[in-house]
Amino acid sequence: MGEGNHAVRDSVTLYNAKGFTVIRTGMMMLVKYSGHIGNGSWDSVQCEYVLPAELRPPVEVNGMVCVSNGQTARMLIVNPEGIIRCANMGAAGSNQNCVGSLCYPIP
Repeated sequence: MGEGNHAVRDSVTLYNAKGFTVIRTGMMMLVKYSGHIGNGSWDSVQCEYVLPAELRPPVEVNGMVCVSNGQTARMLIVNPEGIIRCANMGAAGSNQNCVGSLCYPIP
């Protein structure tokens, strides 16, 4: 590989289980969730993997998650303590499958 392929060589899957995937690619973090959670208004599922301090965002990072029935707002969240979770955001919950991802830069 040439020098322009550093991101490919620097890509490391840190966690890939129970619907969560956490990848470090160069100076970027990619977090993905694909699965389902309970149908309560505020139900959530938390990743077993906690990000080490050097890979945590300085502020909470979140992104919308698409739900297969399109009926509920759901968020994928990474907080400064390294905790990763996917959560229903009030109103009517849904236990339908969902998928979403987010990325953020690391120093």
